[in-house]
Amino acid sequence: MTLLLESDDKTLRVERQGHVAHLVFDNPAKHNAVTLDGWTNLGEAARVLHGDERIRVIVVSGAGSAAFVSGSDISEFDARRSEMAAIQHYNHIADGSLAALASIDKPMIASVRGYCLGGGMAIMLCCDIRLAAEDAVFAVPAARIGLAYRYPGIAQFLQAVGPARTSEIFMTARRYDAREAHAMGLVNRVVARDELSDVTAQYCEQIAENAPLTIRALKATIRELTKPTGNPDTVLMERMADACFASEDYKEGRAAFAAKRRPKFEGK
Repeated sequence: MTLLLESDDKTLRVERQGHVAHLVFDNPAKHNAVTLDGWTNLGEAARVLHGDERIRVIVVSGAGSAAFVSGSDISEFDARRSEMAAIQHYNHIADGSLAALASIDKPMIASVRGYCLGGGMAIMLCCDIRLAAEDAVFAVPAARIGLAYRYPGIAQFLQAVGPARTSEIFMTARRYDAREAHAMGLVNRVVARDELSDVTAQYCEQIAENAPLTIRALKATIRELTKPTGNPDTVLMERMADACFASEDYKEGRAAFAAKRRPKFEGK
């Protein structure tokens, strides 16, 4: 593993091994809860991941066995999220970092075990593919605290599970097990706890050996077609599709198919 970024408090790190990067929330003593500084660090991590052309797939996970991310660190809310000016500053940082994470042009896989609560679910929903261990637990406890999710966060849930399920998740604030989360579309797949790492690695291998330009064009198209405000950028989508056909990878893909061998894509 090559360390690409580590926060000053060492609760967040980005590592790369070959074409696979790992974004790890590392504060197991607090179930990987995210502080305000942690949200700031997440934005910087997203910029590092977006800009590194060696990376073809990103895994987002939590350190330890108890949690993916258990949400924002509520213990600092009195000091950093009570007065309106402080609340607006906190929201600006968190929203910006989530937007940066969601805008990364590379495929992202959430590998979830244990608690995935509140802001942890927002982080998970920024990922394209979401894998969960059978012991994963999901909830948005905002209604038990009295805070409100702003519209970008609600939009994430609407895209993932629709209005009725979003209403249930937020209004009841109850916890869902992995099977329920899978049934409602929050996660793609549920696996045994001791198989999660291996299954995640299999997904990474399958994605990393495919044509990067094709995958980026797909991700961009999905993003445009699911904009909450509508008005997809059709010019962008067409340009990215055309770039795939004009690429060296397209030539390599055709040649590999004709020769009945595995292609070696370079992302060019």
